[in-house]
Amino acid sequence: MRNVFFIDGKVGTELLSWLLIDHVDDVALVVYIDGNSEIEEICSEFHVEHVSSAMLELQSKDGFDFGFTLWWPNILSSKILKMVEIDFFNIHPSLLPAQRGKGTSFWNLVENTSFGATIHKIGMQVDKGEIVARVEIPKTWEDTGGSLALKAQVALTNLFKDWYPNFRIKMPLENDPQIPETFHLLKDISSQSSLDLDQVVLVRNLLNLLRAKVHPDYPGCTFTEDGKDYEIQIEIREVTHGQA
Repeated sequence: MRNVFFIDGKVGTELLSWLLIDHVDDVALVVYIDGNSEIEEICSEFHVEHVSSAMLELQSKDGFDFGFTLWWPNILSSKILKMVEIDFFNIHPSLLPAQRGKGTSFWNLVENTSFGATIHKIGMQVDKGEIVARVEIPKTWEDTGGSLALKAQVALTNLFKDWYPNFRIKMPLENDPQIPETFHLLKDISSQSSLDLDQVVLVRNLLNLLRAKVHPDYPGCTFTEDGKDYEIQIEIREVTHGQA
């Protein structure tokens, strides 16, 4: 096979290293975000052709069998999608079709649905292609937006390693009717961040929102009183009762 891999982030880098050790003959081209010297060094070490995404847009490359976006942050252009002759696949940190788009761990807690990791074909709509592999990730009240994001990264890494060796003969999965379809942009999170102190809410919903905002990539929920702004950070811990 001649496959092209779009690589970014910790997950993408780990999977690239695995691919170059166990499936190096599959890796015809690696695309990376301009300035990512770590991926450049890994590709050079294994003598694998690699190019930045900015340069790729200026070049004409095609004839690849499959394409894979592994923790890739950007939507692929129609020109890039035409590089492959069969299918493009993406890894996504949610149990699709729930939480399509960005901020998946935040919206999972706010929407209070099952969490997981998914591999799907790339289609015309964001994160809405045919699902080919997925795994559910257990969560507890102690989880936060940050902890679920980390769990998803581990789950996606393991799921891809399990799925990839025989992916050409595996059948697509049917959509689970129990999983509601939702879609969000990253900017949508800010609309949920400011609390009204006089609003009547369910305690469950409030706790889910507060812990969803415990994440290293964005601040906690805020409220205003007497002209002063306050930020909320919470921690939920299970209480272990001693036995008599």
